[in-house]
Amino acid sequence: MKAIFPEEIELAYTNVPANAENEWANATTYNAGDRVKVTDQEPHRVYKSLRNNNTNKYPPENIEPQVIET
Repeated sequence: MKAIFPEEIELAYTNVPANAENEWANATTYNAGDRVKVTDQEPHRVYKSLRNNNTNKYPPENIEPQVIET
């Protein structure tokens, strides 16, 4: 049996609107399940809050389990 290894790929196109989520804001309190986008990184990413009362935790630098990249 020959092993087949997957090749790394990148998303080239999506029909999901870029404005589907609001931009993350440090003064906003997010609850579990809230989704935000962070566009100051390339490519922009969407994060989902894992906890209630989640405030001023910048998703890309968050080292505690407060958010997850979606």
